Amino acid sequence: MDMVEKTEKMIKEHNLLHRGQLCIVGVSGGADSMALLHILCNLRQGMGFEVLAVHVHHGLRKNEADRDAVFVENICKEKDIPFVLCHVDVQSYVLEHKVSTEEGARILRYRAFAEVTGQYSAERKVCIAVAHHCNDQAETLLMNLCRGSGLRGLTGMHLQRGNIIRPLLFFCRREIEEYLKAHQISYITDSTNASLDYTRNRVRRSILPMLEAEVNIASIKHISAAAGQLGEVFDYIQVQARKHYEQVVVREDKKVGLSCEKVKELPLFLQGEVIRLLLEEAMDGLRDISSIHIEGLKEMFSKETGSHMDLPQSYFAHRDYCKLWIIHKSQKINKEKENGRFECRRFLYTQNMEIPTQEDIKWFDEEAFEGEVCFRTRKTGDYIEIAGGKHKSIKALMIDEKIPALIRDKILLVADGSHIVWVVGYRISQAYKIKSSTTYVREIKYIKGDTKDVVYH
Repeated sequence: MDMVEKTEKMIKEHNLLHRGQLCIVGVSGGADSMALLHILCNLRQGMGFEVLAVHVHHGLRKNEADRDAVFVENICKEKDIPFVLCHVDVQSYVLEHKVSTEEGARILRYRAFAEVTGQYSAERKVCIAVAHHCNDQAETLLMNLCRGSGLRGLTGMHLQRGNIIRPLLFFCRREIEEYLKAHQISYITDSTNASLDYTRNRVRRSILPMLEAEVNIASIKHISAAAGQLGEVFDYIQVQARKHYEQVVVREDKKVGLSCEKVKELPLFLQGEVIRLLLEEAMDGLRDISSIHIEGLKEMFSKETGSHMDLPQSYFAHRDYCKLWIIHKSQKINKEKENGRFECRRFLYTQNMEIPTQEDIKWFDEEAFEGEVCFRTRKTGDYIEIAGGKHKSIKALMIDEKIPALIRDKILLVADGSHIVWVVGYRISQAYKIKSSTTYVREIKYIKGDTKDVVYH
């Protein structure tokens, strides 16, 4: 059975392509993509799908990139294959998003495929076929293993993920080269493939050949197969992790975090996956996240409140009592008070009056005030009177009230000197409460969103 027959069998077994479907084939002009294009064109009539070749010009390698585009276009004209050329600017993307050239090219390449897909998806089902094979799979697994990307990284690439299919994933590079030779299929070579500046190239040209020569001739096939098996295990774990994630995640005030106590009840391997789900939500992906970060975050579940840990992409983790938050540094709470205003009025108190219980309106005994009322945030030496006439520092009160450390300097206070009359939204001082002997009431109302400090009526 040759590669065409094997590919057809595999496509049918895994339902990768269907009759009437449009298959967009990513064609760089290299050996792998030319083999894929040739195989799919041989299958399209019998299996009833259509082929559209898409070449992405990355704006790199100058004349060589132009040569590649012309080569693919001419082949498609010769074989009567519909062809689309997409231009992207990888260099600008890399500079703007601070990613590697390889990563930037990958992102823009798949973005181009998606844009072409969008032009046809209203009319029929569309899939995108790319030419990854088991050598690529083995390279990916080894690189991710060395980077400490966890079980997720060891799953490698999937045969099908969404509308992306990889029909050559079970073939090795040697089989592809033999197929090209047997069918006299021409292809071009990307000069960057020979450069040892890229990690993937070093794995491809040095490590994998060594494994085949000195460990096992079938090393690449075995590594690729292991990636597939680990992928099945990981898919199951992910289902379980997502179930638990929704039980332990905390979303509050544009922040997302985890309940430390609930997470610590989970098995260790699920803790790691739950953390990754948190980072995906908070950071919009896992770029630059390694096992070191995951293990560090696990340790933070047992650290004291106020603990911090720096993360990539200008994020940091913050332990705040029983919660672990992931916060962007631009979200750090400033130390200025919130915008708002206070309205005050004074009136005669009678015993039949009902004292308000709203969080934004409080009544105080007018005669308890010793100086001019002040509206501000906390200062060193601030205190409040609690039950029994005892004094408690505002710092201690905020700890007892479990006010997150990041917002303590933002909480508004009504102050009579260093004596805090009202911690807005939390507590009032016992010394200023309405008593049976109260003659006059001072009502203070907090109105959020204005800019004036105080208005007297």
